Order: sequence, then structure tokens, then C-alpha cells
Amino acid sequence: MKELKIDALFKLTKSKFDRFKDNRAENKQYKLGDALQSGLAIFSLKDSSLLEFNKRIPERAKNLERIFKINEVPPDGQMRKIIDEVNPIQIERVKKAVIQQIKSTGLLKEFEYFKGYKLLLIDGVHHFSSDTIKCVNCQETHHQNGTVTYSHSMLSAVIAHPEKKVVLPLCEEPIIHQDGVTKNDCELNASKRLLKKVRTRHLGEKFIRVEDALYANGPHVREIQTDGDKFIIRVKPGSGAGSVIEQYETLLEMTDKDRVISQKQAAKADKLFKRHGIEKPIAAKPHVHKIEVSEDKIIKEYHYVNGLYLNETHKDLKVNFVHYEERSVKTGKIVKKFQWITDIKVTEENVDKIVRAGRGRWKIENETFNTLKNQGYHFKHNFGHGDKNLCTNFALLMFLAFLIDQIQQLSNELFQKALKKSEWKKYLWDDVRSFFKTMPFDSMEMIYNAIIYGFKIEYLAIRQNSD
Repeated sequence: MKELKIDALFKLTKSKFDRFKDNRAENKQYKLGDALQSGLAIFSLKDSSLLEFNKRIPERAKNLERIFKINEVPPDGQMRKIIDEVNPIQIERVKKAVIQQIKSTGLLKEFEYFKGYKLLLIDGVHHFSSDTIKCVNCQETHHQNGTVTYSHSMLSAVIAHPEKKVVLPLCEEPIIHQDGVTKNDCELNASKRLLKKVRTRHLGEKFIRVEDALYANGPHVREIQTDGDKFIIRVKPGSGAGSVIEQYETLLEMTDKDRVISQKQAAKADKLFKRHGIEKPIAAKPHVHKIEVSEDKIIKEYHYVNGLYLNETHKDLKVNFVHYEERSVKTGKIVKKFQWITDIKVTEENVDKIVRAGRGRWKIENETFNTLKNQGYHFKHNFGHGDKNLCTNFALLMFLAFLIDQIQQLSNELFQKALKKSEWKKYLWDDVRSFFKTMPFDSMEMIYNAIIYGFKIEYLAIRQNSD
């Protein structure tokens, strides 16, 4: 899988960046492709700030040219100014090209969960907030004391598998002020745009969208189903699908006798149906199926019922319901409880698989957002806000760097060995930066080899001060 090696992907991103249409004036001291690839390099090397990256340019210049294909790195001010003018959709297309490389190798098939379907985890993340700094795309929150908070958030769609540590960020959609709209943007509106991106950019792929209770509403569920996708959405009392829980609880209390309509009711119904020339059998209400599994210290209990209606407004929209809880063997108390709706028919054979998919949504928080915040990418740091697109573009470049790293963790044996040798990702990034700064290398693969097998220097030359 040479096309997925980190150096091949850096070459691919640089070639794509170089093809961006440059609308700047003729006096272009620094190339647009160099500026964007430099932005990617910041997050690939895990520098804590743009200032730190720029301070290290003199020692890194040759390796930036050899490995990242950057001819000249713009100073921090120039880099921010150049990237601020770039339309975010252009960076998203570069990411799509990287995803296409994964597809071409067949590696994406490893993430199939239900036959023909992959899990697509959806969630939003906040990545900028200020009381003073703002741009034309900022969301504005006006407080009672007269102050205003300016912010940026982003909705992300991540391919994941409950049995894999690696996740693949597929698409992002900024939650920003929209042109011609007076009100703030919101996660639900952004999800509509995100869904459109997923469908148009990844034709042929089918997904089971795994989402939180915010998305348990009729219009959103219908949108998911219009193109053949499925869903597993968490529900809570009081949410858009809260009545599903009420239906389940009512059914739970029923006896088998309660579930079948009475003979008097049946006779009345038959009379009505015959009047219109229709024959209709006596119908039973949906039934709650129960499964209990005892383990060492906990008891797992699965309840499922098919054929409930979503809510009072959308009684024609049928959904299936899963209730899962874990109880302590010692105390009998419930220690965990989750509930979901889905359009997958639930059976005794697949109920645990649906539960693992629903619970797997935490991977977008832990394996994606927490990784970006706490494992060297410095997602919480403001690398630059700009007047237009800088804040969003830096976030997209960070996601692109994260995707490339995830591909290495999934498929690159050298990366896997280097990570094992360094023990933790934080230490691996430290080792990469140390080599990158002090020694000449022709590729990132050579740096991985140096980390794994060590190196030997025959002669050390100390630079003398010309003064």
C-alpha cells in the first residue's frame, strides 16, 4: 500500500495545494501551495503554536523541503494572511482525495460493520471562543450583561468500528454564520449540509449514522433514509423521540392478555372493515423482547421492541427501540443505562451488535476530539483567527493531519513499530520533532527507521560562529 505511506500522502497533498486557484495580486512572494503545506506541517509535527513552528524553520528548512516538499515557508503573518483567503471547500477536497486513496486500496472495507454498511459517527466540537476577537463567520452569543462571545464550532463525521482503535474522519462542516442569515447557525442545520457532503462526495458508500438525542426528530430521520442510509440514534426522556420510551414503558407493564384487543373491540372493528369491503385480522400490539446475560460482576439486560412510532407528530414513521442496562451482581443497582431508536430490525441475534454500535459513538469524542485536544495536536490553541476563513482552515488542516496519522496507525508497519518503540504517541511526536530538527532525512519513513533501529554518526561537526 505505497500510496498510503506518509511520504506519498504528503506528496499528494502538496500537489493538490499547488493546483489551488490563487486570486492574489501578481506580487506573490510566497506560493499558495507552500503556505498550505506549511499549515499541514505544523499539525503533522505537533508544534504547540505557529510561533514555535516559525522559530524552528532555520534548522528544519532542508527537511521541510525534502519531506513536505515546501520550497519556502512564509513568515507567520504572511502564512495567516494567505490561508485566511482560501475557501475551506478547497481544503476539504484535498481530504477527499486522501480518502479516495484509502478506498482504492480496499482498506475502507475493513470498517464494514453490518453487511454493506459502515458506522458513521456524528458530533460537534467547539474550537474557538473569545470576547474580543471576531471575524465575519463567527457565531455570536449575546449575554444579559451586554457582553458578546464570538465562537467557532465544527460538526464532524467519522468512520469507526467498535473493534478498531483507529477512526477515519470523513467530512467536516463548520458551524458558522451563514451568508444572508440573521440568526446563528446550529448543529442541526450544519448536519443537513454535512449529510449532503457525505452523499455527494462518497457515492456508493452506505452508512449507519450513529448520533445523539439531538437528532431524534422526524425531518432528520427522513433525510437519513432518503438515500438508503440507516440510523442508530440515542433517545432520552423529553427528547424528540421521548414518546418512544413512553410506548416501551407502557408495553413493558402489559400482560399478554392486555396486548390483544378485546372480542367486543374486534367485533366492532370487523363490522367497520366489512362495511368498506376490507377484511382485517385481530392485531396484537408490539411485544417487548427481553434477554439477560450474566457475567462476572454485572448482569447485562437487553430489551427490544420493533414497530413503534417516532412521536405524536410522526406516527407514520416507524422505528425500533433498544433498551440496554448493566446491573451490579453484588448490589442489584443499575450502573449503566442506554436507549436507542433504529430502523434496523432488531432480533435476538443482532441486538448486542446494535448496542455496541450505539455505545461506540464515544469514539468520536475520545478517539477523535480528545486526541486532538490532548495528544499533541493542540486543538484548544488558537493558531490564528483571521478576518475570513483562517480559524476554520486551520481546524481543517488539523483534521487532515490527523487523518494521515490515523492511516499510518492503521496500515503502516513502520509507524506501528515506531509507536511501539516510543510507547506513547506524545513520545513519538517528541522523537519525530527531535530528528526532524537535528538531522537531514529524505523521508518520514527514514525518521521512523531511526526511531526503531537507532542510528550511527561517524563524525560530528560543530558549527563555528563567524563573528
